[in-house]
Amino acid sequence: MLQRYANISTPPDSAQEAFTAGIRLSFTQFIQYLLDPQTEKEKPFNEHWQHVYRLCHPCQIDYDFVGKLESLDEDTEHLLKILGLENIHFPPGYKDRTSVDWERDMVCKPFHS
Repeated sequence: MLQRYANISTPPDSAQEAFTAGIRLSFTQFIQYLLDPQTEKEKPFNEHWQHVYRLCHPCQIDYDFVGKLESLDEDTEHLLKILGLENIHFPPGYKDRTSVDWERDMVCKPFHS
């Protein structure tokens, strides 16, 4: 990503090195990565970055429940109650899903051509 979208010809070997050196993708560069058709040709997206319409088929499934990542614990508890599955306990989620650590792990992996 750093090579292609931030014009850094020799990026650091790891995300940690990039962060230590103050090298980060801008939000615009990250969006360019997601929208570039070449990106998925080289390596398929994981479910975090896949286009929503390809992941959950909104035109083919008549959804009757939509939860949010920000309220995952509460939404899951509510859904299990609706389904009559109160005896099932969903594992608790992470409280800070937008921390720098998540960004570092998911966004700033070195690009290999």
